[in-house]
Formats: sequence, C-alpha cells, structure tokens
Amino acid sequence: MSTHRFKDQNYLLYDFEDNIYVHCPQCNGKAIVRKDNPKDFVSERTLSCSKCFYSIKGKALLLSLDLHKNCLQCDGAIDIIIPQVNERKKSINIKCPHCGCHQTFKPTYQLTKKIFDNPEGLPTDDYYGLPLWLSAPFKHHVFWALNYDHLNYLKSYIQAELRQRHQRKRPTMVEKLPHWIKLQKNRDELLKDIDTLAQK
Repeated sequence: MSTHRFKDQNYLLYDFEDNIYVHCPQCNGKAIVRKDNPKDFVSERTLSCSKCFYSIKGKALLLSLDLHKNCLQCDGAIDIIIPQVNERKKSINIKCPHCGCHQTFKPTYQLTKKIFDNPEGLPTDDYYGLPLWLSAPFKHHVFWALNYDHLNYLKSYIQAELRQRHQRKRPTMVEKLPHWIKLQKNRDELLKDIDTLAQK
C-alpha cells in the first residue's frame, strides 16, 4: 500500500483568491468572484452567476440621499434619508411635514458599500462578503475552501500520512490551518466532506 505524501508548495491563501465560489445574492446558486487582474492583490473583482445571470463589477455600492433642512415657511425641521436611490438630482421638491408648504432643496448624496445578508454567519469572500459555496459544518467548526483547486490542495494535505515542508520565508497556508483539520482522528470524516463538496 502506497503512502500518501504531501509536499508543501509554500502556497499562501492569497494564491487561491483569483476565483472564489460564493452563493449568489440573487438566487443562492453557485456564483464566482473573479479578479479582473489575476495575482494583483488590490485588483477589482467581478461577481457573476451563470444560473440567474446576476452580475456586479467592482464594489457593490449604494447611493443614498440625505436632506436635513429647515422649512423656509415655518422653520420646522425637515429630515429625509433615503438609503437607496437610482440617480443624483440637483434638487428635489419637498412638502413640509409641519405646514404643508412645497419647496425645493439641494440634497446631499453618499456612496456606501452594500452589505449582503449572511444570517447564518458562514465564511465569506473578503471582497463582497458573500457566503462561500464550498463550506460544510464539521462538529463545532466550519470547513471551507475558496475554490476547487483550494479544495483539492487541502484534500492532498489532509489525506497525507507524510507531510514535507520546503524552505520558506513566511508561514504557508497549510501551516496556518486550524489544529482540528490537522488531527488524524478527523481525517476520514473530513475527506468524506471534501468529496461531497467536490460534487457541488
């Protein structure tokens, strides 16, 4: 019977971040977050879903409207916040909630990063904050991978009876893995979960 060997290629988690599989915020299907410039640490990214064709390029930003004025007629406070608008307008017509007078004001606008819902607190990508597609509960933990290459690399590490290191300048991705992933007693169960995730 051959011995499974693992040779650490000195990969960092960053080396697997060019393509990350996530849950689509529109249909909950499998979507992908791609770097526009692979291997560029600060590259913008594009989210796309092949199931519902939902797509976002760059940061998901929301345009919000703020207006805090006093009525020109009765001096009553007018406070309006609209968290999401589709366009900037130079001025808007407002009816005073106190005296009913109509008047025109110049609003202010702000761009804020959209925060997608993650009610179950699952591991997410670090750009859009969307739950990872390749994740599974494991005892009191969550096992996850960014993509299928990452998943296969983790599998080769977990199933190995002999793990070899190369010279390195910094701790590698597998060296930073949590202790429960490295334990031999969890090996078989983890490998079953990995095989299940590989079919998603």
